[in-house]
Amino acid sequence: MAAASTPSLADLQQEFPFLVDAAMSFAIGEVWDRPHLAPKSRELAMFSALAALGRDGYPQLRLHVQYALNFGATPVELREIVNLTLVTAGVPKALNVAPEVRAVVGGLPRDQAAAAAETAGSRRARGEATLSSLNGGPTDISADAVLGTLAEDFPLLVNAALSFALGDVWSRAILDPVGR
Repeated sequence: MAAASTPSLADLQQEFPFLVDAAMSFAIGEVWDRPHLAPKSRELAMFSALAALGRDGYPQLRLHVQYALNFGATPVELREIVNLTLVTAGVPKALNVAPEVRAVVGGLPRDQAAAAAETAGSRRARGEATLSSLNGGPTDISADAVLGTLAEDFPLLVNAALSFALGDVWSRAILDPVGR
C-alpha cells in the first residue's frame, strides 16, 4: 500500500486539523466527488499530475498509484503514464517516478507495445501519422503551428518531437487517445 513516509489524514489530524478538514470537505468531498470523470480516470489524472510535479509530488504518488489500481487501472497503464511523463515532464522526473510505481505494483510485465511499435514503420512516419490524428487530418509539418515555426532553426528538436515523442511514445496503443 502507501509508503511509510506518506502520512494518512488520521496521522495529521492532531497537529493539522484545519488541513484534514479542508482535505475531507473540499478536496475529497466537493472536488473529488464530482461526477464528471470516472474514478479510474480521475486517479490516472492525479497520478499524471503528481508525476509531472516531480519530487514534491512523490510522497502522495504511491498512494494514488494504489488508488488507481483499486479503481481498475492496470500496471501496464501506469507504466504508460510513466512513459508519457518522459515526454511531458522530462527524463529525470520519469526516472524518479518509475521506481515509485514499481514499489507499489511490484515487477511489471514485459513491455510488448515497444516491440510492436518498432515493427509498425519508421519512427518519423509514426510520429507524423500521430500528429495528423491529433490534428484531425493530414498535417503539413511546415505549416504546423508549433513544429513549423521551429523547423528551420531547430530541426533536431522537430525531429525528436516527431520521431520520439509522437512516434515512439504518443503513438502507442496502451492508452486510448482520451486517456493519453
